[in-house]
Amino acid sequence: MQTGKIVKLGTLFYNSFMSFEQSSAKFESIQQRNIRIAADLDAGMLPILPFELSILERQLNAIKNEQDEMGKELGEVNHQSSETWHDNFAANQIEWHSKVVSARGRRIVETIHRVVEHSFPPEGDEVTLGSVIKLRFKDSAPVEDAILTGTARELETSTELGLPDDLLFVSLQSPIGRSLLGARPGDIVPYDVNGSPRTVELISVQQLRPLE
Repeated sequence: MQTGKIVKLGTLFYNSFMSFEQSSAKFESIQQRNIRIAADLDAGMLPILPFELSILERQLNAIKNEQDEMGKELGEVNHQSSETWHDNFAANQIEWHSKVVSARGRRIVETIHRVVEHSFPPEGDEVTLGSVIKLRFKDSAPVEDAILTGTARELETSTELGLPDDLLFVSLQSPIGRSLLGARPGDIVPYDVNGSPRTVELISVQQLRPLE
């Protein structure tokens, strides 16, 4: 189980982007930032925020730990089997589960290979990666709080970021996420779901900040 390589491949690939991203992001406007984000998306890359990279790294580490535990269990089961000469159903089950976990790890590594980490957004009223927004999907519908992310669809980091638990995660990879990029409060934003045209009203925009 070569799980150490999974973590190394995943965490080392994006390092070459970091210096340029951090230096160029210091003085850019949201409009300039969105141009870079759109170019990343068009090139098949995945713009993400720093906390999203932390999520991916934690998931990889969890997979590595799980694989290590299964390796120990497999060794013990094989040792017992060699002494009893019985069919080793338990070993087969561990090996099958290890393949499932390894496949999950490979998918995360493939995601990390495509990420471009962007810093937290600058101030402004345009929607960008990391914007915390209020949306209304229909005229009479209640307003929903959302955040525009790169890949995250979970509330794993809601506490450390000071976000509400009922926040809607909208990914840039979704039709509505890409359409919201660059929108301002009051805009009626069109988007498409499986060939069906829809709209959403953007009520307000704030930019995500890391907690001190």
